[in-house]
Amino acid sequence: MIALTPLGEYVYDQLAPLAIADEVADWPLATFVDALAAPIQAIDDVARPATGTPWGWMFDPAICPPAWFQWIAQFSGPPITEGITEQAAREELAAHPGWTRGTVDGITAQIKSRLSGAQWVAIYERYQGDPYSIAIRVRLSELTIPTAEMATFVKSLIPAGLTLDYNYVAGATFDSANAAFTTFDAENAAFSTFDAAAAG
Repeated sequence: MIALTPLGEYVYDQLAPLAIADEVADWPLATFVDALAAPIQAIDDVARPATGTPWGWMFDPAICPPAWFQWIAQFSGPPITEGITEQAAREELAAHPGWTRGTVDGITAQIKSRLSGAQWVAIYERYQGDPYSIAIRVRLSELTIPTAEMATFVKSLIPAGLTLDYNYVAGATFDSANAAFTTFDAENAAFSTFDAAAAG
């Protein structure tokens, strides 16, 4: 018997009455069946798994085969971030990033996926009193992609109708510093020097 794919073998077994003396002619039926079955073997693996619920395990990021990551991503949000590890991709799928799209938490999580180190992100809604303005600051030193690419990516995360003020900082911003301290004395003690360029 020639080697067959699992699906090819399954279909061939169902055709047993037609396979009389197939081996005598060098397995023409088996070869034909397997040629039809091979292209859809991946689908059969999902529909008839050796263990687990048919199709159901495809929606579990913990066990979904890596080859199906981009397919399953359509149910949880945007495409998987390019270049990340398999484990990181599973975590991204489990986080359902698309379900929080346009929210502060969702925007923050997506931006952090392009940052290294502390992954510092500052988002200011209703920036400078404008209800239709949002400001976003990240640290230039933490970027993992070119600045132009990062700017385009951040812009793609903002809901329609909002004006984006996006920039880079070298340290803390005035807003983040003020939010972290209740008094000027505490703030001055933490920031003994001032650099306007780094303040953002």
